[in-house]
Amino acid sequence: MKKTRPDINPLDRPQLPPIKAARFACAVLMITLALHSFSVEAADAFDAQPVNELLRAGKPQQALSLLQAQEDARAGDPTFDYLLGVAALDSGRPDLATLAFERVLAVDPVYAGARVDTTRAYFLLKDYTRARAELDIASTQSPPEN
Repeated sequence: MKKTRPDINPLDRPQLPPIKAARFACAVLMITLALHSFSVEAADAFDAQPVNELLRAGKPQQALSLLQAQEDARAGDPTFDYLLGVAALDSGRPDLATLAFERVLAVDPVYAGARVDTTRAYFLLKDYTRARAELDIASTQSPPEN
């Protein structure tokens, strides 16, 4: 027969007062989130250079393939989405381009390049009403200097 000591509970341990425990939990959570966001940003920074080089070399299909392979992980990043839209547009896929440009504009409504390219994509889709609406919005915005 196994002997146990009923007076000792292994789950009994010193506890912090509720206020201190809550502060401690908040501090741990904030530190964890800060470290996680820092590591994600540092590890997952999007490198646009290879895509820009392909686009400048007149190889939008290759740029589009490269970007589509990363789309699930990178959609929502305005730089990524803008390049995806440009590659799609230059590859003859204005349908894909509008989706990418709309994501850019959802995050940054005054992104003039995305606005103008959205106009071009709608025009190629023969959606002249939306093309005109985007052009009207673009005409009220200041284009970038470079």
